Amino acid sequence: MEGDLADGDLADEDFAEFVRRCGTRLTRFAYLLVGDAGQAEDLVQTALVKTWLRGAHVTADGREAYVRRVMVTTSVSWWRGPRWRRERLPGPDPDLGTDPAAARARDRPDLTERADPVDETSLVDERDVLVAALRQLPPRQRAAVLLRHYLALTEAETAAELRCSVGTVKSQTSRGLATLRAMLEAGR
Repeated sequence: MEGDLADGDLADEDFAEFVRRCGTRLTRFAYLLVGDAGQAEDLVQTALVKTWLRGAHVTADGREAYVRRVMVTTSVSWWRGPRWRRERLPGPDPDLGTDPAAARARDRPDLTERADPVDETSLVDERDVLVAALRQLPPRQRAAVLLRHYLALTEAETAAELRCSVGTVKSQTSRGLATLRAMLEAGR
């Protein structure tokens, strides 16, 4: 019948609706994984394309979890692969001087003086410090911490997303949180 949608068109429309519904949430998660807005958008697009290409192999119920898993594995491969190495300048960063850690410490907001408890600026400063600390975690630890504490997945769900054992999730999350605590305490 003329005007009827073919099965492929229905699947495409269903996927488009999924992107409209979950795109912002996925982009926020991607930003926390890679720490850069442009790379986060690239990561989401890459994961969505990979998911779309899988077609019927990915059910609508498991689509968001599948996209997150693709984002985690893709971000880890980007971290390890030549793409990341190619974009970095060799040697010390001329804007940071010879000691990048000291420059980061200089640029970090001083959180020892707390503003009014409802002061939005202090909340933004704290969030920025936390995001900067998250960026310094190894990719697997960052993913485990974000899946467990940002998305509030269970250990079993996180293990399924990362395709590892629950014990690995526990150790990666524990190490990541300990590192974050140490970095945040050093910045206070």
